Amino acid sequence: MFSLFHKKPKQSNAFSFSEECVRFISLERTDQGVSVNHHTTLQMQGIVDIDGIILDDAKFVERIREFSKTYKVTTATIVVPDCVAIFFHTHVAKMPPKEMDDVITDHLKTYCESHDLLALGEYVCEYDIINETSSGYDIHVTLAPKSIVLHIARLFKQAGVDAPNAETAHHAVSKTCLALPNGLGYVAISVGNKKTTVSLIHGEHLVSHDIVDVGIESIAHAIIHRLHISHDEAMRIIARHGVMLSHPDKTVLSDIHQVLAPIIRSVDKQIILNLEKQYKLFGERFAIQKVVVYGVGLSVKGMVDYLGQGTRFPAVALDVWADSGTKHVSIMKLPASDVPVYAEALSAAIGYLAK
Repeated sequence: MFSLFHKKPKQSNAFSFSEECVRFISLERTDQGVSVNHHTTLQMQGIVDIDGIILDDAKFVERIREFSKTYKVTTATIVVPDCVAIFFHTHVAKMPPKEMDDVITDHLKTYCESHDLLALGEYVCEYDIINETSSGYDIHVTLAPKSIVLHIARLFKQAGVDAPNAETAHHAVSKTCLALPNGLGYVAISVGNKKTTVSLIHGEHLVSHDIVDVGIESIAHAIIHRLHISHDEAMRIIARHGVMLSHPDKTVLSDIHQVLAPIIRSVDKQIILNLEKQYKLFGERFAIQKVVVYGVGLSVKGMVDYLGQGTRFPAVALDVWADSGTKHVSIMKLPASDVPVYAEALSAAIGYLAK
């Protein structure tokens, strides 16, 4: 988590950026467990793009200010879209502990220069030592452009909301819910309305990620093209049959599977590209343990099974409450069907309460 300011919030609020919208959740710790005070999705068409990037600062501030006044939100964690950050692994030589920060900083400065990146000082930087070898340390690095992170924080400030902390989307979910022993990893797939994010995670660390232009709307368009029906009718077919193998129209099902195939290819490509690198980096074979699915696409019947069969790994739906070990109350304020949709904001809010 990137610390931007020192003031800590009294309650745990989080905003996350999604496809042309911003999701908000507010949590409170009680004697009985964690309670959901409020959650909502702010539609931001023309203000936030499909990758979660702010397009119109003035309108964004206006929407957030209006919302924050209504619900008395004064502080929150920001979940920054993964697409703005850079993630990589690198190796540094062994050194006395008191020199470690300086040596790693110098190493990263050189790394940025040699890879045509901005100067290290232009990034909000976070690194973790993930393995010790005879020659030194393997570290995982996250670089988020300081200009983007601080700009988002300033916009929230203008809207009346202090943003003391920010973290990337994958980090919010993996840190809170999906830590695995060394050598084990998983594929995280967040299925959206128009795009799907596919990530390889080693322990808590992002190894690689890809954004695929496939989502629920892609399924709808395939059905519309095949059956020559309206969008509403296509969505009703998706709600009834999803992508299940028991789908009554096998031709339509075949079309749907072809539309979803880029997600499977993305998983295969990332595993092939990273398997040898991970073997060298960690000194042990990088083993995928499972596929974890979340996002609005989890509402599509059969999606988890399809992704499991396509990737040939056990696939499970993310359960933020159970996977984070969080006892929660007032469940009806956040129905189970909404938990995968709010996974990133919810994970960040839980993680902050646990600090």
